[in-house]
Amino acid sequence: TDTFSSVNIAAGGGTQAISITNHTFTSNQCLDSTGCQVSIFVEVDYNDSVCECDGTNNTYCADNIAVNIPDIAVDSDTLTVTCLDDGQVNVSGTITLANNGCGANLNSNIPMRFTLYDNTGCGGNQLDQWTQTFAGVNIASGGGTQVFTITPQTVTTDMVANSTGCQVSIRVEADYNDSVCECNGFD
Repeated sequence: TDTFSSVNIAAGGGTQAISITNHTFTSNQCLDSTGCQVSIFVEVDYNDSVCECDGTNNTYCADNIAVNIPDIAVDSDTLTVTCLDDGQVNVSGTITLANNGCGANLNSNIPMRFTLYDNTGCGGNQLDQWTQTFAGVNIASGGGTQVFTITPQTVTTDMVANSTGCQVSIRVEADYNDSVCECNGFD
C-alpha cells in the first residue's frame, strides 16, 4: 500500500504521473507467474476517503508484465576422481547448468563451490573444498542448459583410507554466495 502525496489533478480529465515505492515480493515469480508474465492490480482510493462523483473507475490492471528473473540449477555432471600420483587425486569433468527462470538469457558470471566428501550422498567428512567462477555464461531461460568444464582440482589425500568403500561424493553449488538474483536460490 502506498499513500501518494502532492497530488494535484485538474478536474475534467486531468492526469498526473506518480512514482510508486519499490516493493519486495517473497513469492517465486517464475513459478507463480503464468507463462512468465504477471499482472499488477492497482486500486486508487481503496478505502473511499476521497469524495468523488464516480468511485467505480478507481481500479486498473497492468496486465502481461514480463518476469525477467533467472533461476540457476545444477542439471548434471560428468565429474571424475582419478589417481594423479601417490597420495594425490585429480577431480575433473563437466557441469551442466540450467536456467529454469524467465526472461532474457542468463549471462552473468556464476560463482561455483565444490566440496569433496569421504562418503556417498555428500555425507561424512569433508576432504576438500574449492571455488571457481564460470564465465562466458549464456543460458536461455525456460530450461536452457550450458556445459562448463571445471578447472581440474588436485586433492592430496589417501583415497583408500579416506573414503567409504573407495567411494566419495562431490557437492556442487551454483551461485553459492547468492550474487545472482534468482527466482529460487535453493536448487
